[in-house]
Amino acid sequence: MKFIALTMLTIAFSFDAQCQSTTTKPIKEFEFKGLTFLSSACNGTCPDISMNLYEDKRIEISRAIYSRKGQVDTPLSGNFKGILSEKEFNKVVSLLKVINWDTISFPKVLCCDAPIVTFMFSYNGIYKRYKSMTPPLSTNTLFKYLTDLGSNLILPKYNKPIDFEDFDL
Repeated sequence: MKFIALTMLTIAFSFDAQCQSTTTKPIKEFEFKGLTFLSSACNGTCPDISMNLYEDKRIEISRAIYSRKGQVDTPLSGNFKGILSEKEFNKVVSLLKVINWDTISFPKVLCCDAPIVTFMFSYNGIYKRYKSMTPPLSTNTLFKYLTDLGSNLILPKYNKPIDFEDFDL
């Protein structure tokens, strides 16, 4: 009986690994045009981030950084505009390239206490958009990097509103 259970688990993990590999096929030719990344606040200290990144490395960020639940860290929060460094820009593009955007699927989960990630971007003449509280594992490194950029990037403050695209599922 244990042998059958172990065999079934092995088959299940093998199938899962095969499914995961289809979402990480690299894109050979990749012409990045721009992206919008939104990560909502949670019921704690998750930052609320809105970010636009353009092909010429211009970046716009609107963020609310929380020092404690419900308490915004005012000096770190607000609207910011600037130019992303070559190194940071290339890192974003390299992280985008390793995900197979043609086959990836985001679960329609918008419930409970985690940030909702909204991601829209253009590459190779294609426009993609996704939204979920539980994005696929293959996007974790990209979204963590974008969240870190949005939370920690030092840019000049911008005292006017910034427009960010969003959509409903």
